[in-house]
Amino acid sequence: MRHKLLTATLFAATMAPGGQADEPAPEKQVAALSEQHRLAAIQGDTKVLDAVLADDWVVVGPTGAVETKRQQEKKIKDKSLVFEEIDPKEVKVRVHGDAAIVMGLYHIKATLNGKTVDGVFRNTEVFTKQAGKWRCVFNQVTPSRGRRPRSADGGWRGRVRRTASRTGQAGVERQLAAPAAAPDLARIEAFGS
Repeated sequence: MRHKLLTATLFAATMAPGGQADEPAPEKQVAALSEQHRLAAIQGDTKVLDAVLADDWVVVGPTGAVETKRQQEKKIKDKSLVFEEIDPKEVKVRVHGDAAIVMGLYHIKATLNGKTVDGVFRNTEVFTKQAGKWRCVFNQVTPSRGRRPRSADGGWRGRVRRTASRTGQAGVERQLAAPAAAPDLARIEAFGS
């Protein structure tokens, strides 16, 4: 009897507060899934994406357009969307019960319909715990302020010229290099159109 009680006590002492022995902290679990998501996108691995992303996952891209999991997987499978590089600059994970937020700054280089997109983006991922398993349910991708994405032909290109008004106050005048140089947002829709 004493032996059984001692065994039960030792077993209970090795259990994590959630009831499972040696289960990593939720922050580490979510960070690992976020990394799997990043690597699967670069490798074009739709099976891993399917496992990490919830069935109702959506992404809001830099243009504000919404894309579903199936729409993005289709683009990856038919190679109309190829992520060449998703280089994390900073990544932070916050857990709130059964929800977690991953916010990061990434240099992303991709090809969408044969056109290159290259820039720095803020990416926010939302994970929820579903049936005891973390899944990504939402992404928001936004061009980083002051570091706008550039397409291969220089879309987002432009010049800023400092001017002085007649009253002597300094001003700023934005001049686009050419009409074609205006932001071509279709080129960055790969990140969440």
